Amino acid sequence: MKTKGITMRTPRTGTGGIFGRIFATVFGLIFGSIGLMMMVLAVRDSLQRLETRHWVATPCEIVESGITEEGEQYRFDAVFTYNYNGQSHIARNFTHKGGLRKERIGDAQRLLNQYAKGAGATCHVNPAAPDEALILRDLSLGGLVGPVLFMLPFVLFGYGLIFLVWRFRRPEAQSGTTSSNTKPSRAAMAFPIIFGVVFIAVGLFVTCAFFVKPFLRQQVARAWTPVEAVVEQSRVRTHSGDDSTTYSVDITYRYRIGGREYRGDRYHFRSGSSSGYEAKQRVVAAHPAGSTLRIYVNPADPFDSVIVRDMGASLYLGLLPLIFTIVGILILGFGIHVCRRVAHPPTGAATWTLRPAFRAGKPLGVLLFGLFWNGIISVFVVQCLREWQSGGRPIGTTLFMVPFVLVGAGCIVWFFIELLRLFNPRIILIPPPGPIVPSLPTMLTYRSRRRIDRVTRLTISLVGRGVERDGGDDASVRELHRIVVHEQEQPLLMQEGLFRLTLPPELMGREPDPYNPISWHLEVRGKIPRGLDIVEAYRLRPNR
Repeated sequence: MKTKGITMRTPRTGTGGIFGRIFATVFGLIFGSIGLMMMVLAVRDSLQRLETRHWVATPCEIVESGITEEGEQYRFDAVFTYNYNGQSHIARNFTHKGGLRKERIGDAQRLLNQYAKGAGATCHVNPAAPDEALILRDLSLGGLVGPVLFMLPFVLFGYGLIFLVWRFRRPEAQSGTTSSNTKPSRAAMAFPIIFGVVFIAVGLFVTCAFFVKPFLRQQVARAWTPVEAVVEQSRVRTHSGDDSTTYSVDITYRYRIGGREYRGDRYHFRSGSSSGYEAKQRVVAAHPAGSTLRIYVNPADPFDSVIVRDMGASLYLGLLPLIFTIVGILILGFGIHVCRRVAHPPTGAATWTLRPAFRAGKPLGVLLFGLFWNGIISVFVVQCLREWQSGGRPIGTTLFMVPFVLVGAGCIVWFFIELLRLFNPRIILIPPPGPIVPSLPTMLTYRSRRRIDRVTRLTISLVGRGVERDGGDDASVRELHRIVVHEQEQPLLMQEGLFRLTLPPELMGREPDPYNPISWHLEVRGKIPRGLDIVEAYRLRPNR
């Protein structure tokens, strides 16, 4: 048996920390600036709305109204006359932005019906400039504050990340210390909480938009009235982005309810577009212009109609964003755990307990991470492949996706490597009947399974892992201590053996650092020529 002393890792220079802060700064600047631009537009819109709060409500009459198609939207405009202070005026602004834009022609037609030519309405006149007036204004709290509050987390996250990275640099970190008695920065504790909250919010918001809302509409539509409609226009609408193109079904139809004609263009309750031109083209080909089809009309609102009211299994694809919510919950829980640990540091451990190794833990963890990673990436990969198949050239998207695909492929290879390790010869450590006390020697036994003759060297080491500072404000978990407690090169003596373990009291018998705790385990490593080495860990748990 050979025994070696303690070996400690040398902390790296601060170059990595500088690059880490620069990367975080660029990321935060881009993220925060996009949110800030959207927030400025939202604030400007809210201020324009507030300018109309003192305008005077005045009766008016609609002179002319109509619907204009603008790209993928329909704009409703109205011309109206009104009398103010004994003078007649004419105005053309339906809202503070002019016309009101709607995504569905049915919604625009509802406005056309409500504000038809000759109909009476109430407009709001600017007393300082009586020629200025509008009919529809939204001064509700949600309309004024909602868009601003929605963009606020993105601004706080982006610029807050920059502030935390550069503001809280400690003298200890700058002097190049490692983990000993070094309290983590506020950025290190706040970042997982902020990041987790943002992930949760984004996941829930997207899930509500793509699953909850369509699901509720689908349930309500089960009681809608089936009506025959005539197709006016049928086409696949193309939505071009910077590097990719998506498609949607665009079928405009007309139908009659109670002797009156209506128009609609909703195919199903999910908004937005997706890749896959062929599938949309098959739908359009089945409903050419001039053909009839069955639609479903809301009996309480004849302007509300849909062609497909039951989306089937495709609706549940809207649950995929919940993956972000689950990841956010895990990150948030980790951040809260770190803060609690700092607020209530653990007491020293008088004894330690050796825990059995869970061999399937690593391949199972790699499998779960690989499924999560590749599940998300596959959505974009399929969209990119379909874009190439349809004749597009998404070169930018393809190059952008390459590193993510390589990470996913690496996860698959890593999983099979860890799976093959399960069939290696195994060295089993037998935990002692009682706890292990630092400075007191404890005799441990081990035995082997399967073909131990394949192993040329057996090494058992006591390993401590903890946080190491890189001379800057960045840190990572690395191996800090290693004590070789047993070595064996004779295969016959590897079948079963005995060795002495003495936990170093200067490292494991003192009060733990609550800010940068060190985790300890016994590492069993077996060298197998032309094969995968044995690598197993038996965790040492403190008894507090």
